[in-house]
Amino acid sequence: PLLLTSQTGICISSVLVVVGSLHGYNVLVVVSVLLFVSSFAIGLGPIPYLIIPEILPTHCVSSGGSICLGLNWLCAFLVGLTFPALQSVLGGYTFLVFAVITAVSGFASVFIPEV
Repeated sequence: PLLLTSQTGICISSVLVVVGSLHGYNVLVVVSVLLFVSSFAIGLGPIPYLIIPEILPTHCVSSGGSICLGLNWLCAFLVGLTFPALQSVLGGYTFLVFAVITAVSGFASVFIPEV
């Protein structure tokens, strides 16, 4: 439930950031960012660190975990790198891209039970 709750909160907050930024509702944008950070903190933030030892064999946890977390940080870097370009092209609709990606990532609940 935490993973789905986190993904749902992130998706909703991303859509609310789009609505708030397009219509000039600055308070909505601030509240949405707080919801985004809170949703990330309960699921998508810590779960990669918790799930690695569960899915990898014991002898692969250290090296496999390093690879997985390295890819996690690489993806976070790429988001930060591409955000300004997306912002210049899409303007207020930038967070809609992230909302769609998060909604599509809901398929992970099929492969990661009990999270």
